[in-house]
Amino acid sequence: MNEHKLASIGQLVAGIVHNLKNPLNVILGYAGLLKMDVPEAAEKCNQIIGAADNMTRIIQNILDKSRDEQSMEMKSLNLNKVLTDELNFLQADPFFKHRVEKVVELDESLPQIAGIYSDFSQSFSNIIRNALDAMHKTDRKGLTVKGWYENDYIFIKIEDTGEGISEDNLKHIFEPYFSTKPAICESKEGEPAGTGLGLFMVQTLLKKYNPEYDIRSRPGEGTSFIIKIPVQKRNTN
Repeated sequence: MNEHKLASIGQLVAGIVHNLKNPLNVILGYAGLLKMDVPEAAEKCNQIIGAADNMTRIIQNILDKSRDEQSMEMKSLNLNKVLTDELNFLQADPFFKHRVEKVVELDESLPQIAGIYSDFSQSFSNIIRNALDAMHKTDRKGLTVKGWYENDYIFIKIEDTGEGISEDNLKHIFEPYFSTKPAICESKEGEPAGTGLGLFMVQTLLKKYNPEYDIRSRPGEGTSFIIKIPVQKRNTN
């Protein structure tokens, strides 16, 4: 997708967000007035205000994410923030929000790196969504997201308790159009579908950062996906 199309999408998102913010502000204003005028309704008013505040945060997150993803500039990135943005964005997905047990451990000492925001946001999104799809039919649905810094490398780990991948299939996961999921036109209602381009795009987008991958999986035992990204030290001389 070229920069012109990204800019057009960004403008569309900004317009939608603006149109949603105005009625939310009205809801918040009248709920506040009602709370003062009818003290016995204070508890219900607080619920309305809390829900509206939550919607406001979700809308702002969408706007911030859209702005960041439009930029094709190399910037100083905090990968903790990129991961957190993606996890917050997924809160709009009922399956992720209500049915998946989440463990998030992000090392605050993670150094910033030079990169393009969308390279990492799209890559993390593709891996996480693959993890969610893999847990569609499993009894236990657990997602673990970790980030840490060690020996001049940033490590990002995304682990699921999904169906797992056979050893034979594991060799092909970065190949374009390879997928163990049914095609969109062949999937049943509510069943995850795939194009086989998700992990291919991860490899393509992150190639410029010289990553290493450690992917471990066994059928019935889930998958662990680790990205190891070198951090260039600044010359202090």
